[in-house]
Amino acid sequence: MGKANILVVDDEEDLLELVQFHLTREGYQVQRASTGEEALKKVKRDQFNLIVLDLMLPGIDGIEVAKALKAATFASRSGTPIEIVSKVIMRHAHLSTTQRYLGKDTDVEAMRWIENLHG
Repeated sequence: MGKANILVVDDEEDLLELVQFHLTREGYQVQRASTGEEALKKVKRDQFNLIVLDLMLPGIDGIEVAKALKAATFASRSGTPIEIVSKVIMRHAHLSTTQRYLGKDTDVEAMRWIENLHG
């Protein structure tokens, strides 16, 4: 059985490329989305084991994406773990599918997150 299918959602192309490169190298299947709308379309179409989600997105922001994932239209996806990766760290009690929050102030922090993800 292959490794997890991960959706990485961020509007920063450099970060998307960095995360995809390292996770793919570790054997994970990675899909990318640069907007909340694109992420929701992909979640409707495909099953993911993990969603890495930025809060500050153009259009539908990360908070609204997380809320939509809990809504009835995404009922089959409501148990998918979400990790928030953002420069703006916020705690939202209503986002109970969120597992963990991580600041992404530097590429070093992003690399630490990647290392922690796959052990």
